Amino acid sequence: MNILTKLSSILLIAIALFSCSLGGPKPCFEMHCASLTEMDQILAGEDVLLSNCTDDALGYSWDFGDGNTSKLNSPHHVWEEAGTYTVILEAETEKKTKTIEKEIT
Repeated sequence: MNILTKLSSILLIAIALFSCSLGGPKPCFEMHCASLTEMDQILAGEDVLLSNCTDDALGYSWDFGDGNTSKLNSPHHVWEEAGTYTVILEAETEKKTKTIEKEIT
């Protein structure tokens, strides 16, 4: 094997490995409500917009940590009881699914 063939083989393997680790959606979201801007917290019973800023996903699954879920892109949600909840956004493409979690109180 000459040097050019070896380098080409190494380059092809590197590209294949690198491209496997990339791809898929990068889930992200922000929460918007009046109390967040005024007091930096979410109040029980308050309507909260979960603004989805994920790129390149085909579908979304939300788990609000209180037994409620949604498949909407950017849903509104109300936590009826005070407490600590883990909000999970799952973003899906044809080949990959990735999640992000945020804990709220």
